[in-house]
Amino acid sequence: MKSLSILALAAIALSVGACSSKTAERRTALTCPLVEGHMKRTGASADGRTCTYLTPRGGEVTVQLVSVTKGVEPTLSAIEDSLVPAANPTGPEATTPKPVADAGADSHHSATVKVEIGGKPPAAKPGGESTNIDLPGLHIVADDHDDSADVQVGSLKVKAGGETVTVRNGPRDVRLRGEALNPERRGVRASFIYHGQNLPNGYRFVGYEAGGPKAGPLTVAVVRSRKADADRISGDVVRLVRLNGGV
Repeated sequence: MKSLSILALAAIALSVGACSSKTAERRTALTCPLVEGHMKRTGASADGRTCTYLTPRGGEVTVQLVSVTKGVEPTLSAIEDSLVPAANPTGPEATTPKPVADAGADSHHSATVKVEIGGKPPAAKPGGESTNIDLPGLHIVADDHDDSADVQVGSLKVKAGGETVTVRNGPRDVRLRGEALNPERRGVRASFIYHGQNLPNGYRFVGYEAGGPKAGPLTVAVVRSRKADADRISGDVVRLVRLNGGV
């Protein structure tokens, strides 16, 4: 009897998870509070599919529901291309990321890229010769003296060259909210950061945080900033995406 009770509870939990995930997949409007952490809402579309925020450091955040077209990766690549047309190199110039242990092997032609998981952000070197990327629980310092480096740690890829740094994390499979007991990971999360001086309209930093069911729609928060020191996807942005994406 005890084993039957456990099986019954597991079945109930899975059915609840399935109902929760279906709700996430049918989402047609965003939940956009007036204040999310340190961000203040500045606008919302009539159909509820888009809202905008302003960060304390002047960053512009646009949160949208995005339909998945031809798969998650092509959908996210299209967003990256819209932010930075040159962010997805192909052909002979494209490079294969090096394992993190080999990141400094070409000492004469490589930038120094330091990746730290958790803890406090590493201190930047004086003189403005480094680019700092801060994500929740992840801190990166790239000393970019017109050289380049490619680093890959799991789903995290860092590409530094000259005065630009590109960081991608994912897409990676995750469980949808309410499906902790479901062996299938039907959700996805991804983030993207680009720092450089070749962006239009005076921007120095663009990026996104995305999450939601693989079948869509994805909740995507695009961040833009004209300040070079605002190289981050804040925890406020991540929480807003996870709230709406159901991941």
